[in-house]
Amino acid sequence: MQIEVIAENPNLLFRAFKAESAHTQKDRASYSIRKGKSSVTFDIGAKDATALRATSDSIIKLLIVHEKMQKL
Repeated sequence: MQIEVIAENPNLLFRAFKAESAHTQKDRASYSIRKGKSSVTFDIGAKDATALRATSDSIIKLLIVHEKMQKL
């Protein structure tokens, strides 16, 4: 199972998530980060739907926090 999440602000997000990606549980789910010119793409893969949802929810929650911080 795989999904892809695309977010803007590549420089800041790439640095923040690159450090975080070293701490993922690779036995059930993992993700990789690709930095583009104007976006960051998260490729999330998992063995089951529960792990896929948990990993994508974690990434999305961190993206929401990042977005709120940018508005301060």
